Amino acid sequence: MSTMSDSARDSARDVPRDDRRKAPRRTAERILATALDLFNRRGEPNVSTTLISAELNISPGNLYYHYPAKEELVNALMSRYEKALHQLLGDASNPAMDDSSAWTDTSPDTQPGMLGNTSVEASLASPGSPAALRAVVAEPVYSPAPDWQLLPALLQLAWRYRFLFRDLNDLLARNRQLEKRCQDALARQQAAVRERIERLCRTRDGDPALDAAAADALATSIVLLLTYWLSFEYVRDPRRALEPDSETAVLDRGKRHVMALITPYL
Repeated sequence: MSTMSDSARDSARDVPRDDRRKAPRRTAERILATALDLFNRRGEPNVSTTLISAELNISPGNLYYHYPAKEELVNALMSRYEKALHQLLGDASNPAMDDSSAWTDTSPDTQPGMLGNTSVEASLASPGSPAALRAVVAEPVYSPAPDWQLLPALLQLAWRYRFLFRDLNDLLARNRQLEKRCQDALARQQAAVRERIERLCRTRDGDPALDAAAADALATSIVLLLTYWLSFEYVRDPRRALEPDSETAVLDRGKRHVMALITPYL
């Protein structure tokens, strides 16, 4: 008994203290990333905590230790969405960037406002591999999006957390904590889009192309489209629209419709 106890203590000492602290955090990150992938692919109502733990090959008790209920997973993912949104909108005073290529380039490595490619779908393509386990816990780092890049970046961000937008009304009905957070997110987006309209939509003489009421209405229409575009795509094609290989086509269509709203005033 004494020998085994000493051996166990020696083994524990062999593990660096930082690694011992990081292990639970890594498990929590893997749970969150896997939940995001499953929610996005199957829809949040169709994913149970049992399915998530089975996908990760961990016990349900291990999952509950980190996230006692599925609602807490949803709230944690909403926090990540809010953080990314804050990063994108962090500097609304950026000068206009006359680069309309932002509306046509959707390659993963060049997403507006995003630094690097850390696709959850890609990282889960080969579950269990060291590369997959490293990538699955990585979160994209966003930078404030210049004027021309903001709207595509918001659409891309919605795609990353598309389960929220596909099931938004249902989630709000079941999760009261999301209500205020979603309202705040919409208000921030609308204010940022309104500022972009003010800077981009100008006459040749440099005067605003819209009065205040029209600019407010245009900003609302754009945010409305950004919020419900993925839900619309899902209704059009429930089996394929929100699959990873549909990303480019879905986002390109969304960009074209947003551009159709703003082009008459450019």
